[in-house]
Amino acid sequence: MKRDHQFFVKNIKTINSCGSEMVYFEGSSFEKQFEIKYFKQEKHNMDTCEGCRKSHATILKQMQVYFNEFPLCCEHHSKLIKQPWFDKRDFNDLPKQVADKVLFTHHHIINNLDVDNWKDELTNYIEYAIASFGQIPEGFGEPVALSKYLGYVVELQNDLKLTGEDRKYKDRQKFIINFLDNYGKPTDKVKTDLNLLLSTYDKWYKIFPFDIPLFAEVRKHFSKTLPLLSEKPKVNPYLGVAKAKLLTQDRLFEYLMKITNQILLSIDTTQLLENDYISDATKYQFDIKKKAHKLNQETLLKEFSKGEKRYIKTIKKWLDNEKSFLKEIQPSIKELPAINNNVEHNFETILSDQVKRQYVLDLLEDLSIISNGQSILSTRKKGALRGVVEALREANILPQLGIDKLCRIIANQIGLELKSKLDFSDVSQKFQKDAKQYIKDNPLH
Repeated sequence: MKRDHQFFVKNIKTINSCGSEMVYFEGSSFEKQFEIKYFKQEKHNMDTCEGCRKSHATILKQMQVYFNEFPLCCEHHSKLIKQPWFDKRDFNDLPKQVADKVLFTHHHIINNLDVDNWKDELTNYIEYAIASFGQIPEGFGEPVALSKYLGYVVELQNDLKLTGEDRKYKDRQKFIINFLDNYGKPTDKVKTDLNLLLSTYDKWYKIFPFDIPLFAEVRKHFSKTLPLLSEKPKVNPYLGVAKAKLLTQDRLFEYLMKITNQILLSIDTTQLLENDYISDATKYQFDIKKKAHKLNQETLLKEFSKGEKRYIKTIKKWLDNEKSFLKEIQPSIKELPAINNNVEHNFETILSDQVKRQYVLDLLEDLSIISNGQSILSTRKKGALRGVVEALREANILPQLGIDKLCRIIANQIGLELKSKLDFSDVSQKFQKDAKQYIKDNPLH
């Protein structure tokens, strides 16, 4: 499928989000039409249906009349004449293309109403046919003859009365007719705005206490993650492109509230102090007070929406709880002996129980991270270790030490070379999920 198009830039804009700058272009395209494939089936085709052959001839004749007038067919298209990129000769086969596409689509609908994935199959093919009419820049009207195509297909489907066994597919046919009839028309659904979603996520990212060192490891992950899609992208096999719907702002607020709770719930200050993860409690207390003050100032001087106020309230409560706890234990902290930061940890010291050590090695073997006790991870898959360590620490099989420290200890044990910290990634996420499933299926006794 050869596609020929030009993009006309109207504006260049930048968006700052999570400390990064993104550049995007606003504009519109001119794309020439292209032919589509016909998937002939025995059930219904041009050879077996005289009515369809007559319809094809009628459309061809009517479209020839339309083409003779084009581009003086309407006010918008008439402006195409003066454009250097427009040449009517590029549309010489428009009448035949429209007639072909109408009947190809009509047959595809008839022949696929009874398949299990009828909705995806038919809407994908229709969107493929619609895309084949190309694009016209803003201000010059619709893609040439697109509304003609849609009208003809709807007319043919309305005239087609399903009989016999096919009558049970009337609702499916009605859905497709409505899909064609309403294609491109404005709907009453809540509109989504990418800029609004980016600014909403950026606000949360700046308000969440990522600047406290305790959250340094997850900060990088969330700075690179933009949870803006409401579903997994779906690929149109005919066009070879994927599409997905954006979240609404309300749905994004729900996600941000959920992830705020999840991150804060994962922090057990008592346990972290006991395991020396927070090695300087006084500095941690200072960081908490500083963030609380900054957040109080922002909520005093800036306007926030109802959705933003929900997660801000949760963060404020968490900061207040941390301050109260640290204030309460402050006398005890002063009496504690100085922490020896030079203690060397290894696989045996963090897992003094032989059963636990073997359990971890068995898990690594099961997930194909090691073989005969040694790492078999490629450079691109080293992040798998990070995901497994996250799962083991969450399950309290590994102690509540820093993730980087635990990764290095286990990497050293299995002969995996780590030249830098393992950032959380898609690979880490997958192996974290797999490790959790292993732990669930094979509980440690």
